[in-house]
Amino acid sequence: MRYLKMLEKRLIGVIGAGRQGQNHIRDIISLGCDVIAADINEATLKQAKEKFNCQTTMDYKEILNNTNITAVSICAPNSEHYKIAKEALESGKNILIEKPMADTYSDAKSLIEISKKAGKSICVGHVFRFNDAIVELKRLVEQKYFGDNIFFIKFVWNNLEPIWNRDIIFDLASHPYDILHFIFNKTLENPSFIGAPCRRETGNEVAFITGNIGKTLVSMDLSWVFPEKIRQIVIVGSEKAATIGCVEQTIDIYDFKTKSKTRLWHEANNALRAELAHFINIAYANIPTHSSGEVGAEIVKSLEELRELSKK
Repeated sequence: MRYLKMLEKRLIGVIGAGRQGQNHIRDIISLGCDVIAADINEATLKQAKEKFNCQTTMDYKEILNNTNITAVSICAPNSEHYKIAKEALESGKNILIEKPMADTYSDAKSLIEISKKAGKSICVGHVFRFNDAIVELKRLVEQKYFGDNIFFIKFVWNNLEPIWNRDIIFDLASHPYDILHFIFNKTLENPSFIGAPCRRETGNEVAFITGNIGKTLVSMDLSWVFPEKIRQIVIVGSEKAATIGCVEQTIDIYDFKTKSKTRLWHEANNALRAELAHFINIAYANIPTHSSGEVGAEIVKSLEELRELSKK
């Protein structure tokens, strides 16, 4: 239950009050803080106000100009991340940017330089770094619980989404890519890509990605056309294997020596709430983050390279 103590009452800005923005509003309020939310859609703002009784504005610059606000969560569309983040940093705000940090590696690096110049922090919304099952998986890998060698790791990231103009690489692959980086402190090597649009003329809705991290083989199965939401990791080592249900936060262990299957005990957490508490602590107490702008930029760099590979 890391980071989940009630925080001192603060006023936090949330820019973008759609589905994910409302999740942020809900959990920030649950931590004992107040929220002012901004969105250009009047109906969206009305819904947020009715659900959470928060302050609202249709002009996000009211948040940036408010000297009582130190921390701003950016949940706007991906294409707006760089612009809003740049303005927020330059106005003296510490920011949490939902993933991806930016559309390009160049823009991500630019935000890091702006944050350093402004003396403000960036936290990138790679929420699975705050998921207790993933945190436990990282610990097990570091302790060589699965054996001296990890043969392969497989991600299945499937769900059904409407037909929309989004990039499956930046929108969906960002999670497995960041989990790999979190566990191994490395990015995917030698990636290969195959994908296809299913219900639209262009733009991949299904993708299969393979590569490696050292001698560990990696595969990712991504889909926006599967009717069930699955967020699963399979990891196979020389002594043990595991299946991790990332939403349910379950870890099932298979021991090759005893030929037994057991479920590790764990305490499931609200990963988004933990992430937001961590961010607010960073903003007000200058606590270092393991989801920094530098990490976010590395993920964007890998995704940008994968996007170019997908065009070939």
